[in-house]
Amino acid sequence: MKDLFAKTDINKVLNKAKSLRGYNQSLWVKCFDVEFRNKIVKWIQEYQFEKGLDIDGNIIGRYSKRTEQINPDKVKGTPFTLYDSGEFYRSMFVSVFLDSIEIEGDVSKFEKSKWYDDRILGMTEDTLALFKEEMKEKYIKNVREILSID
Repeated sequence: MKDLFAKTDINKVLNKAKSLRGYNQSLWVKCFDVEFRNKIVKWIQEYQFEKGLDIDGNIIGRYSKRTEQINPDKVKGTPFTLYDSGEFYRSMFVSVFLDSIEIEGDVSKFEKSKWYDDRILGMTEDTLALFKEEMKEKYIKNVREILSID
């Protein structure tokens, strides 16, 4: 009876499933193709920075009258978008490690500002929800490939 089960398709899939333990870290890294890393950066720029939010959902800062005089697009009292020449936005990227990611960018322009802190580069709860949903889909797709499930 045991030999009959060993030859079944379900047993083959179960054996492949057992091997997934060794894939966990490589599955994590595989999910972060260039397209997904760029999507994460775009979410942060669109859903956080365009609203002037840090990772806690707090306003980073507001433009002053002086800033508005220099650049009329930055109206006094509106939240910082961190977009000036676009240099900071273009510098942003996602670093992928075996068990985590880091959102990075050239913050040298902001580092000495009173309002700058390490809660700027990261994800709000809303952005994190988008990330989790997409990550779940990517994991499922990759596991299905490993298990040869259509």
